[in-house]
Amino acid sequence: MFTRSSEAGIFDAYCNLLCFSENGETVYQDPEYNSCWVNITSNLSVKSKKQQIALFQADDGNLQLQIPGETTGKLFLYTIDGKQVLKMDINHSISNICPPTSGILFYRFINKQNEVQTGKVMVK
Repeated sequence: MFTRSSEAGIFDAYCNLLCFSENGETVYQDPEYNSCWVNITSNLSVKSKKQQIALFQADDGNLQLQIPGETTGKLFLYTIDGKQVLKMDINHSISNICPPTSGILFYRFINKQNEVQTGKVMVK
């Protein structure tokens, strides 16, 4: 998305949501960046994180969550304005989820070892 903002003096800039917080807790963190701020005067060293889950829209319109191995945890879904719309215990390697709304949803998965994976998914 390109932004035109005469107030900030920025024209034709690329904008990307890096993160957002709710009640002091980070709800979404873009996996390609290691902080909520990008310092454009230096190189960023981004560590690759091990992906715990795969979340995508299935052919039937539902979301499908796939987890390798015996991992269990909790899945949270948030709207683009930060409202939590789903909290679900995940105990199976494949779970079908009926999304409560459409559009872009942010997700947060926390496994039993308290490792966190965040991302976004488009729901039609």
